[in-house]
Amino acid sequence: MTAWSSCSTACRRKRSEKRRSRCRRRIGGSEQLQGILALLEDNNLAAIDMVDKLLDRPQGGQEDAVHEVAAYVQSLQFEQAIVIVRELLAEAG
Repeated sequence: MTAWSSCSTACRRKRSEKRRSRCRRRIGGSEQLQGILALLEDNNLAAIDMVDKLLDRPQGGQEDAVHEVAAYVQSLQFEQAIVIVRELLAEAG
């Protein structure tokens, strides 16, 4: 095995690990949004705590939408928050 092929293999492995890591974060975020959606649909006040936890995570370009959800949830306007959470989930695919 040459040094070049060894480097190439290591680089591919590293890119693959990064891709899996990004995928895990996205899946975790989607699962968290699903949980928030279920709580909102049940008018469960525990949604407030879940949204607060969501604010602590990096949103990957969705900061405005997440902050809007938080504002609606904190003012107990769950129906408006549900619409936005569903849109975020649709975007996450």
